[in-house]
Amino acid sequence: MPQDVPDAVDPLAPFDGSYEIPGFPLRRRWYSSRDLTSEQRDEILALVRRAFNDEVSWFELPVRPEDHFDWKFRDRPTGATIHNTIEEDGTIVGFTGGVRRIWWTQGRRLVSRGGYDLSLSPDWQGQGVQRAFRHLGQQEWHPAEDIGVGYVTHPADRHLAVEGGNYAPANMTHDFVRHLRPLQRVREWLGSRRRSAQSPTAEGRVSRTSAVLREQEATWLTRPLDVARRTGLYARSLFARRPAPRPGAWTIRTLPRFEAEHAAFVQETLRQFDFAAERPLDYLNWRYCDERAGPFTVRLAEHEGETLGFAVTRVLNGSAQIGDILTLPGRVDLAEALIRDAISLAQDGEATVITTRLPRRHPYREALVRCGFFDVGHVGGEVIAPRRVEPEMLEFLNDPNARIHLTMADSDDL
Repeated sequence: MPQDVPDAVDPLAPFDGSYEIPGFPLRRRWYSSRDLTSEQRDEILALVRRAFNDEVSWFELPVRPEDHFDWKFRDRPTGATIHNTIEEDGTIVGFTGGVRRIWWTQGRRLVSRGGYDLSLSPDWQGQGVQRAFRHLGQQEWHPAEDIGVGYVTHPADRHLAVEGGNYAPANMTHDFVRHLRPLQRVREWLGSRRRSAQSPTAEGRVSRTSAVLREQEATWLTRPLDVARRTGLYARSLFARRPAPRPGAWTIRTLPRFEAEHAAFVQETLRQFDFAAERPLDYLNWRYCDERAGPFTVRLAEHEGETLGFAVTRVLNGSAQIGDILTLPGRVDLAEALIRDAISLAQDGEATVITTRLPRRHPYREALVRCGFFDVGHVGGEVIAPRRVEPEMLEFLNDPNARIHLTMADSDDL
């Protein structure tokens, strides 16, 4: 296997034509992102709305869904963006966007493909459509793709993926939360539950998957236990908080765009990890500095012109997320300064809560705890599938102390 690959893979999708889905009157069709017509894009957006009852985060962004869709799939700078649709009599009833990216894997640059925004019409959910063509998956990989990187949100999916020969990192990603206005947060939560219960059209509008999840959430025992657990974690976080240290020899400023002088810092910083997604400058500017992506703020820490670290924060609809954070190796003090700066941005934006996602054993975990974040546990995570590489190359992921850098912005949750 070659040690190096191009920064961007051939932007043309390697899949041609279509095929029937065994046992169903459905056809699966592959497209390059640039081959999708505006009409097909609008049909997909309508499908996503129906499948998720408008409960998809990018429908809440202060940009048109059409613009966000084009940003996300058609204008992505890191290689091919591949769509496949599931069609019934020419009508799109299912959609998946597949994107390519390069991951640093113990010093090697591997091409990955992962799925984004999987949706299936409620009329076809629970009918076994996904299982019917799962066995065809091995035939859908291009020879240039070394690994698959997917995200699961349920322990059963993770277990089945591992049984199928994939790797789920033992150093699992965890969600970290810091409440900024806890009483207001509780009132908002109670109000949303009350409105959901009183909505006469709530039932029947949600997808089968959403209905199952809501039924699980509504059990009389699990919800009080979860509230009690989170309350205990919040109380522990209050005692774990530490006052802010005296400012160090650096300044923090807002960065409108990443420039050429930041490239060496990003490359050096990522090399401290065994597994991390590459972040070329065009990707960083596309991901965080394009208004179609959402309201992100990039904050840069520097000293005498030297880049020391950066953090990316999004404040939207009363909540905030630290989507990405990187500092020079060993600079936990800088990570803490950037995290505290993100908290200030969230407070200025009147957010009631700020969250982030990192592997459980990550260098910045200590900084999160000092700033009052508490660990709510593993709520999903990455599954890495060996394709063009020998499976043994990924065995380091079974080490719970593997040096992994995975952030919220590396997934489709932000």
